[in-house]
Amino acid sequence: MRTSRVANAGYVLESGIPTCPRSAFVWNPLPSLVEVPILQLSRWWPELRTHGMAGVVQSALLMSAAAVMVRRIALDRGVGAGWRRLAVAAFAMQPMIVAYGASGMSEAAETFAVLWLCTPSHTVE
Repeated sequence: MRTSRVANAGYVLESGIPTCPRSAFVWNPLPSLVEVPILQLSRWWPELRTHGMAGVVQSALLMSAAAVMVRRIALDRGVGAGWRRLAVAAFAMQPMIVAYGASGMSEAAETFAVLWLCTPSHTVE
């Protein structure tokens, strides 16, 4: 499954100049957009493209960013340091979060996007 998402990013990259309209024709465009710069490194690390490792890199990066968003939400809500660490650890060590963070599929991108939109700087009060 992750190889198809890496292939989508490769199609965007090899179609000329990678732009947002070109990436809109692949499903799900968010992971593909993140993989485009990662695929630039495939000259030195071919497995990023040939084995679909760019998908694993993008999902790990985005799930790590999702954990940062959980921390940021807790900071913005004034949660104490101990509870904040517990919340981030509980999120980051949850088995499905670990699986999605290592799968190369689009769940990490979607989780990050939802948590980013839930941060207080993006909510209307």
